[in-house]
Amino acid sequence: MSIDRKTLLSKVNRTLRIRDLNYNADDDKIANTISEVLEETINEIAYNTAFAFNKKKAKLSYYDTNLPDLKGYYKYNKPSAMLNLLAPGDVDIVGEFIYSKNKDQEVEYNQRILLSDMPSNIINYIRYQICVEMAMTYPIFSDRLSEFLTFRDFEYAAITNNERPAYYNRIGRG
Repeated sequence: MSIDRKTLLSKVNRTLRIRDLNYNADDDKIANTISEVLEETINEIAYNTAFAFNKKKAKLSYYDTNLPDLKGYYKYNKPSAMLNLLAPGDVDIVGEFIYSKNKDQEVEYNQRILLSDMPSNIINYIRYQICVEMAMTYPIFSDRLSEFLTFRDFEYAAITNNERPAYYNRIGRG
């Protein structure tokens, strides 16, 4: 299931019960904060090594070993989509290049993924993470902070463990 930004923001608004609130002075401020938190959350997910869906593995090809400054290292181009290296091991990253003493170097890295390309099970995590941030930022949502934290933690566990906790369905989220 693919989701777009508008649909996700609509789900966040329903979860926060924004229609039920009578706020008007902070209307644009709250909407802007929700959008900013969405972007921050997507970036956090992209860099977080607990989420495996954005992990890529690549075999690098070296292109020069005869340069005087390499001193026994192979020089590779860094993959363009790479955000961070997972378990870097015996490699050094300098600017746009990766240096390694291994001739056949494989790397695992995280890459940024568009919201529409994210797996469906991550959407609820994003929704509740936004709600947590909103509850910590605005007093009108703070009375539901513990609820949002609970659901966010359940979603995180479901994603990272690849299964929902057994008691998850008993709290009405299944």
